Amino acid sequence: MKVLSLARFVLLVLLFGPLLPAPANAQPTLLIPNAGFEDGDNDLPGWSFNPGEGGEGDWSWETRRVHSGKRSLRLRKSNVAGYSMLVSDYLPVEAGKEYEVRAWVQVEGRPRANVYFMVSQYTADSPEMCLPNAFSTPRPLYTGDGWKQLRVRFPVRPGSARIRIHALISQAPAAVLWDDFELGPATEEVYAPRYEKPRPEELPPLEKARERLQHRKRAVAEGKVIDGRARLFFDGKPTEPAFYVAPFHNQWNAQIADFRDAGVRVYLLPLTLGRGVYSDRGPWIGAGKMDFSEVDELLWRILRVDPDGYILFYLATDPYREWGEEHPTEVCTDQDGRKAVVQMHPKDWGREPDPKARERYAPSLVSSVLRRDTIEAIRGLIRHVNASLPGKAVAGYHIAGLNDGQFFQWARHNPKDLHLADYSEASRKAFRDWLRRFYGNDLAAFRRAWDRQDLTFETAEIPSGERRLAPGFFLMLPRDQDIADYNRFYSEGTVETIHAYARVVKEETRGQALVSTYWEDACANVDSHLATGRMLQSPDIDFLAGPAAYGVRMAGEVGQCHSTWGSVGLHGRIKLTEQDWRSWLSEWRDPYYDYSVGRAENAADHNAMVRRECGMMLAYGHGTWWYDMSGGWFRDDQIMRGIAEARAAFSRDLKLSGRPRADVAVFVDERSFDFLRYRAAGPFRYEGIVRQLYQLNQSGVPYHLYLQLDLCNKSLPEYRLYLFLNAHHLSPAEKAAIKALRRAGKTLAFVHAPGVVGEADQAAAITEITGIRVRSAGGETRLTANVAPTAGPLNPGDAISSAALMGPAFVVQDEKARAVGTYPEGGTAVAARDFGTWKSLFFGPIGMTDSFLNALARWAGAWVAAPAGDAVYASQYFLTIHALVDGEKKLTLATPSRVEDLTTGKIVSERTQNLSFQMCRGETRWFALTPR
Repeated sequence: MKVLSLARFVLLVLLFGPLLPAPANAQPTLLIPNAGFEDGDNDLPGWSFNPGEGGEGDWSWETRRVHSGKRSLRLRKSNVAGYSMLVSDYLPVEAGKEYEVRAWVQVEGRPRANVYFMVSQYTADSPEMCLPNAFSTPRPLYTGDGWKQLRVRFPVRPGSARIRIHALISQAPAAVLWDDFELGPATEEVYAPRYEKPRPEELPPLEKARERLQHRKRAVAEGKVIDGRARLFFDGKPTEPAFYVAPFHNQWNAQIADFRDAGVRVYLLPLTLGRGVYSDRGPWIGAGKMDFSEVDELLWRILRVDPDGYILFYLATDPYREWGEEHPTEVCTDQDGRKAVVQMHPKDWGREPDPKARERYAPSLVSSVLRRDTIEAIRGLIRHVNASLPGKAVAGYHIAGLNDGQFFQWARHNPKDLHLADYSEASRKAFRDWLRRFYGNDLAAFRRAWDRQDLTFETAEIPSGERRLAPGFFLMLPRDQDIADYNRFYSEGTVETIHAYARVVKEETRGQALVSTYWEDACANVDSHLATGRMLQSPDIDFLAGPAAYGVRMAGEVGQCHSTWGSVGLHGRIKLTEQDWRSWLSEWRDPYYDYSVGRAENAADHNAMVRRECGMMLAYGHGTWWYDMSGGWFRDDQIMRGIAEARAAFSRDLKLSGRPRADVAVFVDERSFDFLRYRAAGPFRYEGIVRQLYQLNQSGVPYHLYLQLDLCNKSLPEYRLYLFLNAHHLSPAEKAAIKALRRAGKTLAFVHAPGVVGEADQAAAITEITGIRVRSAGGETRLTANVAPTAGPLNPGDAISSAALMGPAFVVQDEKARAVGTYPEGGTAVAARDFGTWKSLFFGPIGMTDSFLNALARWAGAWVAAPAGDAVYASQYFLTIHALVDGEKKLTLATPSRVEDLTTGKIVSERTQNLSFQMCRGETRWFALTPR
C-alpha cells in the first residue's frame, strides 16, 4: 500500500497538525455498496481487509452493538506495528468537486490506537494511487459505550475519477466497530463554539495606589532551599508559586482584581524591550536610546488595583525592529546563507522585511553584539525601575524573547520548506569561541576529537546543511564529531545568552529580585533547548517556566509538564507550568487548534484541567502560573473559584517538609541527543521522550524525572526502579554510577541501546551496562515488540511497546534472561534478568506502554498508585486523578494517611491507604494527604 510510510505521516500530522478540518453535517448522495455491513457471510462484499507495515489483526461481524440495522463490523488490531485497515471498493466521483466521507465508530475500552480515515484517488482505468492521499486527524478516539461520527473532507483533483475509503487503526492494539459509511458532497463548514466577550475590570482611582506606594518599602524577593525544597520568598515571606501573567499585547485588558481576590498576589507584567517589534511601544527605541515613559504607566495599571501586589516584568528582550538592518552580520541565516525574516515566528528567508507587517531580520540568538546591546538596555531599564515610585513593587524579571518569546532557534523543520539555523557570521564566531572553551583550549584534544590534524579553533566551521541532513540514525564518529559538537552548541549557546541577561539583572538589583526564563527541553521536543543541565549551572536563575503540553490539555487528556522537573528541583529551582487555557471568553479559531490549546466551553471542564495540572505540579513539588494572553480568559466566577481552590492547595504545600516521594526515577540524557542524525532525532524525541511521558503519566506509577547527568549528584534520592530512556551516551562517571546501583534489590531498566556512542562493539557495550547479553540485528529494524508468552509477571496484557520507529536493533541472546517481548521480524526484543541483589531489564524498542510501565514498577517492588489508564499524579502529600475513561477508580496511597478532598474540604477518611469511587471521563478528583 502506498501510504508511504503511514507511520511517518501520522507522526508528521501529530507534530504539525491536521491536513483537513472537520466540516458540517452533509446529506449522503452517493451509494457506497454495503455501507452498513448488512450483506456478506464469510466475506466482505464491497470491502476488503488489508493489514500492512507489520500490522496484525482480523475482522468479524457484530450483532449486539450496532449504529443502525442488524450488524456492524468489528475491526481488530492485535499488535503495535503497522496498521489494520478496512478498504472500500472503487467509488465513482467527479473531478473538481469536494466530498466528505463519514462513518459511525465505537472504540472498545480506553482509547490507545489512532483511528482515522484515508481517502485515495485514482484515474478511471488505473489501480495506481494519485498521491497525495487525504487523511482525517490520526488520534485516539474515545467513544465510551456510544457511537461517534468520524469525518474527512477532500477535493477530487483533475484526472481523478474514483476513490477508495480506507478505515485505519494504528499505533496500538485496539478493537473498533464501524457502521453506516456515507459519501456525499462537502457542505460549508460550520464551527461556532460558545463565545462571550469578556468584561473589562473597573479601575480604582490612581491616587490611592500612589499614596500606598509612598509608604511601601521596595520589594525584595529571593529563592531559598528549605528542607530540600526550593521556595520563593517575597519580603521575607514564603509565597505560593502560583502567579498571574497579564496579557502580552494589551496589558490594559488584565484581570488583576479577580486574581487578587483569589489570593494570587504576584503578577507578571509583559514588556517588550524593543520598540516596533510588536507595536509602536517599547522603551528601547534605537541604538543607545531609551524612552521609559510607558514603563511606569504599565506598572500603575496593576498597582491601582492591587497596590500591595508584587510585579515581575515579563521581559521580551527583543531589540528594536531596525536592529538587524543595522547589524547585518548578526542576523540568523539558514544553510543557504539566506537571512531569516521574522515576526514572533519565522516568516521567510532571503528577502527584505516588510515594516508595515512588523517584519524584521531575526537577531542571531548567540550574537555577542546582541548580548552587549541588550545587556545595556536591560541595565537602563532596571535603573529606571529602581528609581521609580511604582518600581517599589517590582520583585523580579522573567527573561523572554525572540522566537515565540521562548528563545527557540529561528529554524523551520517542515520537510517541504526546511531551513536550518544558524549560519551567520555571528554564529560562526560564537561557535568557535564555544569550542575553545568546550575543549579547554586544548588544540591537540580538539584535533583528536574531530580527527583533523590541520584544524584550529580559528578555522572550525559549522557543519554544512547537507551533512547535518544526511540519512541514518547515529552519527559516525569521529567523522561527524563536528556535527555532535554543533548540536551541543546549538542549545548551550542560547543558554549562555540567557545567562548573560540574568547576570545583569542580579547585578543591578543587588540580588534582591527573582530571575526566571522560559525553558522547554527534550520533554517538549525542542531541539535548541537540550541544555537544561547547563541552564541549571547559573546561580542567577531562580525558576523556569514553560507552557503545559499542547494536544493533551483538554478535559479527558493526560496533561504533561514540558520539563525534566526532577533535576530542576534537585538543583534548588522551581518549575512553573504555564496554564494558558483558553475558554469561551477567548476568541476561537478551528476545532483542532482549539482542542490542542485547551479551549474549554464550560467551567467544569476548565476547572478539571486546572486541578489536573496543579495536582501534577503539587505532586512534583513545583508550581504554575495562569497566562491571560489576550485578556479576560479567566473572567468567570466559577473559573476563579477553581483557581482560588488551586492557590489554597499551593498554600498548604508551603507548610510541608521534605521532598515529594516516588519509588521510580526516570532519566533523560541531553548529551545522547547530540549523536542522533537530524532526521532521526525529532521522531526519536517525540516517541521516546514526549509520548513516553504521556504513557508514564497514565501508567498509575508516581515517578521523578531527571537528567541523566544527575546520576552523579550526591543529593539524588534512593529509588526502587531506575528507568533510562535514551542512555545512548554514557560518561565514565555515569557508567560507574549505574554499576553502583546494582544493589539492595534495585531494578535498572534500559531503553533501546545504552552506552553505544563511541563504541566499536555496540552489543558488547549494551551487555556491559545491562548485564544481559545481546547481539546486533544488523541494519535498521522496526523498533517495536509483541508480548512474549514467557513474559510472566511483566506481562502487561496485549501491548508492550508504543512506537514503531526504524533504527538499529539489538537481539537478546542470554539463556539466563526471561524473554518478555519479541521483534515482529523475530528475536527477543525485551528481556528481564534477576541477579539476586538487583534486577535488569533490556527494552530494545522505543516507547513503553502505560500498562507495561505499571507491570515493570510492580516487578521492581515500587509504589503503584493505580492501574494504568488514567492520569494519576501522587506523592506522600497529594494525590490527583484525572479520569481518561468512565468507571470505578481504585487508588493506593504511599502510606496510610488522613485524606481530605481539596475541592470540598471534606475529610474522606481519617486513616486509609486505599480509595475507591466512580468517575466520568474528564473529571478530576484531588486530595491532600497527611501520613499517619
